[in-house]
This record gives sequence, structure tokens and C-alpha cells, in this order.
Amino acid sequence: MNKNEKRGGARLGAGRKPSDVETVTMSFRIPIDTRAALNAILKERGLSMADFVKAALNALK
Repeated sequence: MNKNEKRGGARLGAGRKPSDVETVTMSFRIPIDTRAALNAILKERGLSMADFVKAALNALK
């Protein structure tokens, strides 16, 4: 990168911070209306999808 250029390039501290636990990406298909209902529940309760899945798994134990 040209030091005289004042645009572009990486910024110190930018980007997503690393997680303290190892993660994996999962993908699945659900009906559109189910997605809308799920998103409404998540927003109402202030939960992330990951937190919701953890709570659902704990409820099934």
C-alpha cells in the first residue's frame, strides 16, 4: 500500500472480533412464515439466533 495514499486499506481494530469458543456455520431451510415468526420472537426477546438455539436445546433436555 502506498503510504502517501489517504484512502483504502485495513484499519486497526476493524472487523469482527474473534469468538472465545470455536464455532461452525450451519444452514437449513424453513418456510417463510416460520422465519417471520422466529425473527419476531428473537427481536421481542433481544436474542441472537445462536442464543435461541442454545435455549431451545436446554429446554429439550
